[in-house]
Amino acid sequence: MDVTNEEDVHPSRSNFAVAFGGLDIVVFQRGNCLFGTTEETSLALELKNQSIYQTGYFLVARKRLLCLNSKNGGNMVFIAK
Repeated sequence: MDVTNEEDVHPSRSNFAVAFGGLDIVVFQRGNCLFGTTEETSLALELKNQSIYQTGYFLVARKRLLCLNSKNGGNMVFIAK
């Protein structure tokens, strides 16, 4: 799933939620690391990293809240490193 692509995080693509009767908790942990030394890191690479963290967390949270709210609540956990 590309968490920076709104279509990829759409709730209807959450087959697991249907299979298991809904969604109770969402855990966010970035599974991607694009890195290099500060001197070697391009602005494009840094912007991609920021997009994964900021845009990705926002889009997933917004879309998954619809699932959580349909069950009268739930929990979200954001893991930052």
